[in-house]
Amino acid sequence: MTIAAALNAVCDACSAWPYAIGFAYSLFVGHFGTRCVVDRIYAAFPETGKWPAATPLTRPVLGLVERTLYTSCLLADQPAFIGVWLAIKVAARLKGWGEAEGREYFNMFLIGSGLSVLYGAAGAMIVDWLRDEAWATAVGVALALVGFTALLMALTRGRRGGTSAQGSNPGPPKSAPDSAPGAQP
Repeated sequence: MTIAAALNAVCDACSAWPYAIGFAYSLFVGHFGTRCVVDRIYAAFPETGKWPAATPLTRPVLGLVERTLYTSCLLADQPAFIGVWLAIKVAARLKGWGEAEGREYFNMFLIGSGLSVLYGAAGAMIVDWLRDEAWATAVGVALALVGFTALLMALTRGRRGGTSAQGSNPGPPKSAPDSAPGAQP
């Protein structure tokens, strides 16, 4: 008996397990992945090196709510609500993005929101694939998104920001020497 057949036999009377797996992926794997990438980017923010002031649980709870909404909307075939939700988020932050480092905060917002949408969509697709017993596809996409997140984490590792008269300048990693071997003076 295969693992899939065993799971189907155990859950014969219960068709909720694909939903449990899809939402768990969207919420918990999505939370970890999004949080790791966004925290690294905020740590590299030139001025503060930390999150902007907010209640400590606001962002994690909002992320969980968002990914629940994204997954639910896609499963209910109502993807337009995702656009409405993102428009509300943009409208609420529009004023702050006009300030000195507003563009950097906007970019960080886009990265976090984009990852949340990706994990929410992946959770919804995982539900559909598991209901159709397309295990390999569900696992493959889940692992691919985790791999993409790991790539983003690697790209942001050790980076530090800086500012110049022209605006934001990401500059070299803190541990990099002033000039690279073979660099032109």
